Amino acid sequence: MVTATPRTRISPAALALFAELEHTQHDRPFDDKARELMRLLGLTAEWWSGCSVLDRSDGPVHSSPNYCEYHDWHRCRAARNELLAALEARGKPRTA
Repeated sequence: MVTATPRTRISPAALALFAELEHTQHDRPFDDKARELMRLLGLTAEWWSGCSVLDRSDGPVHSSPNYCEYHDWHRCRAARNELLAALEARGKPRTA
């Protein structure tokens, strides 16, 4: 069972950076910007565990709740869904 977390606080800067990164190739500037996005969203610990709101995978790498990455992935997925919904509300299409 995944622990419920409060909704992500999405600033305009975080939403703009997320929109930019959704269409960026994975390279060093992407990594630096991805880390900044996670910081803006209050998900720095999740970033250090290798999880990201930019992850489009169907599920966490670790399928057991015994791993912290399992819970981190679910927190990032919840934040990703909120970011996608916010983009959609602004009239930008969902990408995943």
